[in-house]
Amino acid sequence: MSPRRSRDGGILSTLLLVAANLLVPIAIFVFGKGFFPYKPLLPGLATYGESSVYGEPPKAQFDKLVFMVVDALRSDFVYTANSGFKFTQSLIRDGGALPFTAHATSPTVTMPRLKAITTGSIPSFLDVVLNLDEGDESSSLASQDTWLAQMKRKKKGKLVMYGDDTWLKLFPGMFDRFEGTTSFFVSDFTEVDSNVTRHVPEELERKDWNTLVLHYLGLDHIGHKGGPRSPHMLNKQHEMDGIVKQIYQAIESKDHLKSTLFVVCGDHGMNDAGNHGASSAGETSPALLFLSPKLKKLNKRLRAPLPENPDFQYYDTVEQSDLAPTLAALMGVPISKNNLGATIPDFLPFWSSSEVKAEILMRNADQIMQVAHAAFGQKMYEWSFKEDGKPETDDEKLAAGYMEFEQLYQQVYRGASPDLYQEMIPKAGNWLHEAQSFLSGMASNYDTPQMLLGFGIALSALVLALISSPTLPSIPFSLVTLAYGAMMFASSYVEEEQHFWYWGTTAWFGYLLQHLTFGLSSLPIWLSFATSIGLVLAAFTFKVAFVVEDAPELLTEFVKKMLEINFSGGGRELVERARAVFIGLGILMAASLGFMGAKKQISQGQPGVFTALTELTLFLVTQSRVTDIPLFLLYNLQFRLLLSYVPELELGEITLSSLLLQYASFFAQGGSNAISSIDLSSAYNGIATYNATFVGILTFLSNWAGPVYWAVATVILLLSKRQHLLSRRRGGEEGNVYKLHVSLMTVFITAATAAVMGACGVLRDHLFIWTVFSPKYLYVVAWAGGVHLGVNVGMGGLLYWLGVREGSGREKA
Repeated sequence: MSPRRSRDGGILSTLLLVAANLLVPIAIFVFGKGFFPYKPLLPGLATYGESSVYGEPPKAQFDKLVFMVVDALRSDFVYTANSGFKFTQSLIRDGGALPFTAHATSPTVTMPRLKAITTGSIPSFLDVVLNLDEGDESSSLASQDTWLAQMKRKKKGKLVMYGDDTWLKLFPGMFDRFEGTTSFFVSDFTEVDSNVTRHVPEELERKDWNTLVLHYLGLDHIGHKGGPRSPHMLNKQHEMDGIVKQIYQAIESKDHLKSTLFVVCGDHGMNDAGNHGASSAGETSPALLFLSPKLKKLNKRLRAPLPENPDFQYYDTVEQSDLAPTLAALMGVPISKNNLGATIPDFLPFWSSSEVKAEILMRNADQIMQVAHAAFGQKMYEWSFKEDGKPETDDEKLAAGYMEFEQLYQQVYRGASPDLYQEMIPKAGNWLHEAQSFLSGMASNYDTPQMLLGFGIALSALVLALISSPTLPSIPFSLVTLAYGAMMFASSYVEEEQHFWYWGTTAWFGYLLQHLTFGLSSLPIWLSFATSIGLVLAAFTFKVAFVVEDAPELLTEFVKKMLEINFSGGGRELVERARAVFIGLGILMAASLGFMGAKKQISQGQPGVFTALTELTLFLVTQSRVTDIPLFLLYNLQFRLLLSYVPELELGEITLSSLLLQYASFFAQGGSNAISSIDLSSAYNGIATYNATFVGILTFLSNWAGPVYWAVATVILLLSKRQHLLSRRRGGEEGNVYKLHVSLMTVFITAATAAVMGACGVLRDHLFIWTVFSPKYLYVVAWAGGVHLGVNVGMGGLLYWLGVREGSGREKA
């Protein structure tokens, strides 16, 4: 082959590789647009006049509402003996509070949970992504029917809100007075709540509002930083209980608050790590309490506290969406149009008449039936035209059940025996829960052509990546790729994916040890003794201060006393310490890259990329949990072992080693395919206020610290392999080193992306589509966009290019 033809072929394959990588984000966007569409909603606000039921609207039991959300208020935080909610527990015993455990469906993050609470509907899974963007307004509920909108339409008082600014994003223009607090600045345990509490005394004196919303974030922040057993947790519970006491006693004592309903709830719970987003028992079980002196006439004096329950189910369990119709009945407003919740029957005794109780349930059923009509149309009644007249499908059974108890209600309304009410009430209650279960579990309105197009683009990217590769993938690489793709079609394997990478990595290293000769490489030389010692001490003291602030239980009493003098500055000191480390590392990293670009060595005896890896490792240590830091010692040993094998390793073997170690290290540091495993504890290092860009970058680097380390370590392995090929004069093979690596990594990521898309498409009606497969798709987005394109291709390509330049300068010298 002529040099020109070889050169032209190389250019063509490079263009194909670039095209394959460009198609990856396009495929993800196109498929996601079809997989995560917004569900169609009934427009406008409900009115009593639209209802097909009879009679005057039931009388409101309350005219004011205080709605207090304590973010991540898991049920056991309120109901058990270890709780700090002592006053609240006394109200449960005295009948002034009616407690429940509210089931929060996945995804258990704030925005979709607030949507469920205020509309009674089931939010889109896409809200888990929108929840992360403080500036997003596309998820607004301004045009949707909610109990907030209904309370505003009453025009009997203002709407007031203090706390999490997610409410302001969801309800633009809704509140007459408000002050928002940033929900993602998890380093703030106190000010974020103090800024809410300082408004409470003043608002309790005012008479101009009918709805007061308070959303406290400190408890959630403590969970993210230190977990549910953080030493800060009990004090925060005492603080929140004090707010409950302040508001309840004001309702008791102030005439203008006598008819006020006080609701205290969590939007979601948390798992044992303090995170949330998935569907574990702790995450889906927030507390829900209704409080008012008027509740005492229900004669529900319950035991409190209760024994610990590993399922976090205390008292009766209701759906979180049940809040919407229950509040509508109690506050005397129409039920939101898109509600799927069922009125909580415990409150029906507020109305003495059986007719009114039945009417409340009938109005609830009538409203849900309107939602069903919008989804299924007249085909729900096709069973009535059949010869046997029996419903077969779930939607037909839904219609038949509705017609049955509607006929009972009409008979009683026309003067039939009142005993029929007692027959109708349980039928209505059962039907409401059956309808709720059925309509909540319906598949989303997927855009199948859009999903197929995205899947096709992903397959095209895979084909281009295969064509662009200078050589075909090896058998081990192919086996890993094919096995991984097949595994994506089983929910259990997706949930336990870490075992695939642990066993795969172990088997691969066992294979390498059997056929390669053992050797050792020299340790890297530090930039300078003084600088390295200074930075290491700075990073070390920052992590110790971090532990003192957030998890002092990890330190012995002796160490705590030794550190009290040095680390007493609290959160602000942590910010300054982190900034000092980051600035120092940034200067050194810039110097290292600058010297490499200038074809000069920053340190005698080692390439600049070694120095860059050392600096990066120190940064990643600051971004990792303290318990994960020893893993970097293991990574270093594994890296040096591979480096000693470089002369005997094929390029494909280096890439496969890198692939296995990137994924294995992610799971080893606590990663998973659940949204709740995203760790925010290091997302605010060096940041004093919320900044979406910086927080996003730090969140990514702290959760993918292991893969980032191995991406850079792989660059050193590739540069070492290139140098070995040059020394052996292997006919220009050194020019394909990085290209082959990227092409194989692209083959894997495109195959993985296509496999997950295929699984989400084929299993879109699967029971676990929103709890297992949808989160996995979001993780594929992070792996493809962040790790592959951002780190392996982007940062890795830059470092490799600089390393080649530095190497050429060293050869000339």
